[in-house]
Amino acid sequence: MLSLVLNLSSSWAIIRPSAVAGKWYREDPKALKAQIETFLKDAKLPSLPSKINALIVPHAGYRFSGPTAAYAYKAIAGRGYNRVVILAPSHYAHFYGASTLDVVAYETPLGQVPVDRKVVKALLKNPLFKERTMAHLREHAIEAQLPFLQIVLKDFKIVPILISEVKDEDIFILADILKKVLGKDIKNTLFIASSDFTHFGPMYGYVPFKENISEKIKKMDMEAVEFIKKGDSKGLLDYYHKTKITICGIYPIAITISSLAKQPKGFLLHYTTSGEILSNYSNSVSYVAMLLDEPGLNQNERENLLKLARFTLKYYFNHGHPPAVEEIPIKVSPVLKEKKGAFVTLKKHGQLRGCIGFIRPIFPLYKTVMQASLQAAFADPRFLPLRQEELKEIDIEISVLGPIIPVKKVEEIRVGRDGLIIKKDGQQGLLLPQVATEFNLDRLKFLELTCKKAGLSPSAWKKGASIYRFTAEVFGEKKH
Repeated sequence: MLSLVLNLSSSWAIIRPSAVAGKWYREDPKALKAQIETFLKDAKLPSLPSKINALIVPHAGYRFSGPTAAYAYKAIAGRGYNRVVILAPSHYAHFYGASTLDVVAYETPLGQVPVDRKVVKALLKNPLFKERTMAHLREHAIEAQLPFLQIVLKDFKIVPILISEVKDEDIFILADILKKVLGKDIKNTLFIASSDFTHFGPMYGYVPFKENISEKIKKMDMEAVEFIKKGDSKGLLDYYHKTKITICGIYPIAITISSLAKQPKGFLLHYTTSGEILSNYSNSVSYVAMLLDEPGLNQNERENLLKLARFTLKYYFNHGHPPAVEEIPIKVSPVLKEKKGAFVTLKKHGQLRGCIGFIRPIFPLYKTVMQASLQAAFADPRFLPLRQEELKEIDIEISVLGPIIPVKKVEEIRVGRDGLIIKKDGQQGLLLPQVATEFNLDRLKFLELTCKKAGLSPSAWKKGASIYRFTAEVFGEKKH
């Protein structure tokens, strides 16, 4: 290890050797490969989303966490990623911010994993990122992920990042730095948050209860999982501060969630604890495997919804009532059958001609779009009902809403990503995310305009108002 430190100061061609082979996982390459392949074979997966942007994976010794980690890695087996950004907690060094390591590769018994040095060098230009070589030399939380990656992926580079102490507000700054550095190639990047969950027992200085231990540990873990499922990094951090839950990678998880372009949706793949494995809960660590995707529709589903919206309006003009389900001209995929909120916006020569929707996921998405189309055409109180001869001049835009999340601090609101709902004194206003972009609004102006939409004073959001944010997947007709 000493020679590695000396070499780091004098040479660019540095390989970070394995620090935990033979301790945390098998040192013999054949035995290690066989062990991982057995874990992967035993993992039974549910149906998966078409796009997987991130994983949450444990990093304990493979005896304990390997079977759980395999669920996450089996989900990405054979998929193509240019790079893998691994965010992990620092177990052996304390510092503020983030640390990455500018080396040529990490080494495991299965060979070398190249580092994306271009990304690493770009990150190190930011004061929140430091190299801190000593923090990486003993760290297992990044290395534990590498043999699995070597088995399930090909032709990828890694960006190793350790997180120690960081304020909540810097979580979002770190995520923004990552997005800026990765740029458009973030689409070809897999994020991994390396984390174990609740560390319970005297060994970890965390004994919040002494009865029904296994049930209460699981309850705490699952409450954290629910925030991850909703893609709510702020809610997850608030839960962490409130309960003091000992999730070692809480910050890597929050950064991972916040680094994705859209608010992601999480899926729990597997959960267990060392207490369950050993049948002894005097000390226990929890292991969770999850994946995150940025929920969205494929191009065919988008086109089908736009086609359905226009068909619904044409049908209503010709028959005086909406079409029956068996009459609609599209294939209703499983995604379109999911209950989702959505808005339909009608524009005539670029000017608003009607916009109404459903905030909450009451109906299957395709039915929501059908109803919202009719409401936007005939029930928007700001406009006269749409006339049949106008339909050929109308462009249709659909906004599919994500989860509605309460806003505790307005700093959480990100212009361009979030839509807003403001409620006060029985009145409510909603603006879709694209409104802020179209009118070049900053956060303050966006809040004020949402208040005006509710019939409130522009400053009504400052006191006594309930504020909510949501993302939206927005798409429209290019031609019709």
